[in-house]
Amino acid sequence: MDVERTMQFILEMQARHEANWAESDKRWAESDKRRAENDKRWAENDRRWARNERRINRLAQLGMRALDEQGNRINILISSLQELSEAQKVTETKMQSWLDSMRKGGNGGTTP
Repeated sequence: MDVERTMQFILEMQARHEANWAESDKRWAESDKRRAENDKRWAENDRRWARNERRINRLAQLGMRALDEQGNRINILISSLQELSEAQKVTETKMQSWLDSMRKGGNGGTTP
């Protein structure tokens, strides 16, 4: 057995092993860097989602408030139209009575 060749082989294997470890460490470092960048992106996305969710909730609240106000305005309009309709009926009745009195003549007399 050639001791010198065996030692050379062991040294070469050790050198390859160390090179492999160095390459592995480099890859882990790159992976850690990418993972940290992804974590930052996720945090930013989470922040954006939360902000958008707050905006959507606020818009929904404003929309519901606007619908309530619109409903109140419609109810006021309907009530006003009902009052107007009643007043118009009274006016129509009075107008018809006045027209009837004009057909009969003035001062209690009748006209043919």
